[in-house]
Amino acid sequence: MGLLSDLIDKIRRVAENNIDTYARDDDSRIHRLYDYFEYVSEDVKTTRKPEIIITDLGEASPSKRFTNIYALDSSSRVVDTPYLFIAIGSVSAINRFNGFIIDHPEPSQLIRSPPTGTGKFLAIVPEIMSVMDEIRRSIEEIAYTYNPAGTPYTPSYNKFAILDELRIRLENYMLKQLCSRNIDNSIVFLDGPIYYVPPNITDIDKNSVEYQYFLAWKILVKERIRLVEKIISKNNVVMGIVKRLYRTNLLSRIDPLEIAGNARINDEAYLSLAVNNVVKNNAKLFVLGPIKYSFYNARLNLVFPVKKIYYLGIPKRTIYGYSGFREYAFYRFEILNSSERILADNNISPLDPVLYDSVVAGSILPLSILIVDQRVKKITSAIANNLIREISQSGETTLRYISI
Repeated sequence: MGLLSDLIDKIRRVAENNIDTYARDDDSRIHRLYDYFEYVSEDVKTTRKPEIIITDLGEASPSKRFTNIYALDSSSRVVDTPYLFIAIGSVSAINRFNGFIIDHPEPSQLIRSPPTGTGKFLAIVPEIMSVMDEIRRSIEEIAYTYNPAGTPYTPSYNKFAILDELRIRLENYMLKQLCSRNIDNSIVFLDGPIYYVPPNITDIDKNSVEYQYFLAWKILVKERIRLVEKIISKNNVVMGIVKRLYRTNLLSRIDPLEIAGNARINDEAYLSLAVNNVVKNNAKLFVLGPIKYSFYNARLNLVFPVKKIYYLGIPKRTIYGYSGFREYAFYRFEILNSSERILADNNISPLDPVLYDSVVAGSILPLSILIVDQRVKKITSAIANNLIREISQSGETTLRYISI
């Protein structure tokens, strides 16, 4: 990472001799854009009465083996200096059964040579006015300095939005790699939703700063859906695995079990109430779904394909007794109609691959997702820690941005 450390040293010298050139914006570092990332309104079609399945874990385990499961995840870390905001990203795709691995950036490339031949894996915001253009030119081979809509990353640009955009950019890059590898008749797990719709999407003023975030999101998500559909066209199934249900409140907004009332609680809390009200002992698998979700908005010229969402509650232990939310782990998976048809043609339930990679493997979450999640975090952490040591920067300044 000598290129970056040399650049920071150069900027530091400029800053020391020109204190008036600072343009750091601390307000852009404080708040996430959205507390919840799922938009629900009259534009979103949802079914209000999904099926509830309560069954023993043994009865739910699929009889078919699934060794054709690929998992994809991205991660980001930050090195936040007084001169540069540096977002470091990486993305990986693996198949734990056959040893298939693609990393970007590839760690061995970073070790053996300068990072200039690796492609873009950084997003950088210069915060010294007098050298902004020079910084962008110096780093453009490995770093994004503009958002996908062409808006420059300025000091006032929301830093959490930059991280979100970097991760989706990297995931789209990896989806392109999977398309080119001629993977077929396989199942691809994405760590996160297949697509998401911001909660304030219909209220955005075209003259506001938020509209630039919307344009970037629109470009990235449309590209993501295009790539997912291309993978599906090769007879593959793509499924999104959403682990952090505390950032979605889809269930309480449509209230399929009629237990939320007027409360807008997150999905984790909603499922906890459902377990206490519905499941009688903690050795039962709890499945809520499918919930059909789609988005159409003529004013924004947006049409997204229908996806079906399933919520899982898996007991952490199999001893009969009192059932409460503390004995359960919750997550959800989602699948497009086109993927579901491929499974149906092979007499496979959408639940089967998820359970095979989780419960059958002795895990709660799909094991492939856990492995790729740990792998990609170690890569970004290694790059960030190396850079922090090179520039003698405190690691404490990076903690608020860490993706989990």
